[in-house]
Amino acid sequence: MSLSRCGGLISETIDLHSLASQYAHLAMVKVYDDIFAAPDIEALLADLSTAEVEAVVLAGDSQRRFQYTRKGMLLIEHLAERGINFNRIAFANLREQVALCHRGRREETTQKAKLLIDVAIAKVECSARGEVVEVAPHRSILILGSTLGGLVAAQGFLERGYHVYLVDRTDQLRTISPWEEEVQALLTAVETHPQASFLLGSTILDFSGWCGDYSVQVANEQGPQGLAVGGVVVALGGDKGWTDQLRGFLHIDVDAVGFFTVKDELTLPVQTIDEGICVIPRYEGDNALHYQLTRGDLAVLALTQVLEHPQIKHEVRISKVDPDLCGACGTCVKTCPFKASTIDALRKISVVDPRRCKGCGNCVVACPTGARDLAAFPNDYFLRAIDILGQYEPPEGIKVLLLLCEGCGYAGLDFVGMRGFTYPLGILPLGVPCGGRVDTQYLLEAYHKGFDGILICRCEDGHCRNIVGNVDLDRRANLFREVLRSRGIEPERLQIFSVAHCQSNACAQTAAQFAEKLKQVRILKK
Repeated sequence: MSLSRCGGLISETIDLHSLASQYAHLAMVKVYDDIFAAPDIEALLADLSTAEVEAVVLAGDSQRRFQYTRKGMLLIEHLAERGINFNRIAFANLREQVALCHRGRREETTQKAKLLIDVAIAKVECSARGEVVEVAPHRSILILGSTLGGLVAAQGFLERGYHVYLVDRTDQLRTISPWEEEVQALLTAVETHPQASFLLGSTILDFSGWCGDYSVQVANEQGPQGLAVGGVVVALGGDKGWTDQLRGFLHIDVDAVGFFTVKDELTLPVQTIDEGICVIPRYEGDNALHYQLTRGDLAVLALTQVLEHPQIKHEVRISKVDPDLCGACGTCVKTCPFKASTIDALRKISVVDPRRCKGCGNCVVACPTGARDLAAFPNDYFLRAIDILGQYEPPEGIKVLLLLCEGCGYAGLDFVGMRGFTYPLGILPLGVPCGGRVDTQYLLEAYHKGFDGILICRCEDGHCRNIVGNVDLDRRANLFREVLRSRGIEPERLQIFSVAHCQSNACAQTAAQFAEKLKQVRILKK
């Protein structure tokens, strides 16, 4: 286990050396200054080479810093090279979700930090080794949208020897009249290139795969056509209707008004959560011509940096099926918006397509026989995590389990810490891949372990990257309230809150208000 001071941001609030002493029984425990800095990465890897380690817990920065910053995954890549499976790497967020939001309370924050570390250890202990597959990337690109940004990207790929399929639902190229003189030569270069295929007036029928190897079904007046492409550039401009249609195919995030968006506007201005898909976001401000030109070029650069490798590795994060429990009822087929589940009629069991499964876990919760589980977020892990968090006795007295979806909830709480907002120590975060992964079994277990209330932060309506995860969560939770009543548990002790990661302190404010309400209820009962 590595503990990071984060340049002092964590160590000034949390006693890391005290924490390290409590884990002396592990194969390796060490405090580093900043595990994003080159000297500490080198030191950590050197320490691992002398220890027999099968799993690693990184206690310090938020998991999102690794996944959502440029080259943030460098350390994870080095760990993989040394044989550490991706499912055996876990994160304890001591920076945003402990140190920055509970300043000045060293003893209490150290105790809370230990809880999050114990949860991370439980995750690597419960998670099965994940499979890694390699694909040889196709030398072809799908451009969705004949906007100026799409045309710029098309030209860049054509010049690098890629075949480009430029697809649009309109019958003609989208208007470029404001800049006709500036871009006419560009348009001609794309239109006359022998490696360019224009599929206008088309509809996307199907989409599956991963970076380097996507399969796309397109249909127009010439009939259906199958495409095999290595990467995708989404350049829809302000076409909200087409955005809504494509959301069922593309597993990427949308912004506050429902348009496809990028990981980080400053450091990753075209990259999305899918490594093989880039987005040229809509832009209506000044210098729109410059914006479209530069974003088109950036999309080419970002994708070719990946696609030029001879092989691309992919972590398979699918829902596993126990054939002894599966009754082939088809509930999972109806639940999955990405068509990842099908029924094998011969074997009479459900099977999962790893090229379609997004690992959201919605089908796991929906399965009536308990035949499904996620390798990276198994049931045993959540039950152990709730047990660990439930043992905490907060100084404020009120204990709230805060379940955070990966899309918006987790980011929303990180934002709170980064902006210096505070909330009670008794609000205990636990991340889930999607709101649809929240099983009512976990809620009952939380109440059994002494939680006063449960607050679930999920994506706003229409913003769930898994399309129906937040909707299915609401449906299950609302039905579950009747179960709570039957067990003498006030339904008001369960609250669902919609949050966008860009909202200021909404997540912490809601959690604090919820905790205060529970406190007042407890006082009235006395």
